[in-house]
Amino acid sequence: MRAPTNQPKQWFQNFNISRTFFSRSIFQKKTWLLFVDWLIWQVLPTRRQISKLINQLTPLRVDVPANRKFFRDRVFALTCLKLKKLDRQHLLELLNRACEPTGLEQAFLTAIFPQIIGRGLSSIPIHTSNQAQLHVEIGYLAHNEDYFFWVLEIDGERKDNPDRPTIVPTLEVRGAKKFVKYPLGVAGLVNGPNIDSVRIGSLDTLGWIMNSQIHFNRVLKDLKKRNYEVTTTERQNFELGRLKLLRRLGLRELKKY
Repeated sequence: MRAPTNQPKQWFQNFNISRTFFSRSIFQKKTWLLFVDWLIWQVLPTRRQISKLINQLTPLRVDVPANRKFFRDRVFALTCLKLKKLDRQHLLELLNRACEPTGLEQAFLTAIFPQIIGRGLSSIPIHTSNQAQLHVEIGYLAHNEDYFFWVLEIDGERKDNPDRPTIVPTLEVRGAKKFVKYPLGVAGLVNGPNIDSVRIGSLDTLGWIMNSQIHFNRVLKDLKKRNYEVTTTERQNFELGRLKLLRRLGLRELKKY
């Protein structure tokens, strides 16, 4: 008679180990989310176009962790899905003007770019030799055809307090124009722990996009408070000339009657 074996018990132990490993790898590491993202990405008609643009992005600094590249590329891909072809190309040109980027300064501008486009604002890259920085001029034509603009100096290494209620910019002069310059440290906008210590599958790109847009809204709110402080340096003469012109036009209208 054969002696009893522990094969059934061993089989159940192996099954439990496999089940534990499978559940941890799938649910705790969010592998299934990565798989779904990959599957959706493969069937998108614009995938190849966006992938080509991602390959043209400026390489990140050598000492930057691999997480940063994945994070930047993911934010870029998600944003490009909302943009037209010409806007994607313009965004690429803006991002590639960053000086030795860490990825976060590029991810911030990428996240707020749909707001810039949606508000009908122009965006012009500004050369900078400061590491981990990306400078952009944002502007628009006012009702009197006068060009209003301000500058964002995005720093991928410095941390600003994202809960700060107000932003303190500097007032600059360029030729006959006054403009406001906003130095923004965006390294603290990521949710949760430091982005470099988070696994790729756990990176909260949507949270980053939301925080970046909230931070940009604070800039717009500060600009709104300033009204015509961002205008010509000869503000008084300009306003006086405008009032004289309106008065002449009003007198002409009265003479008709």
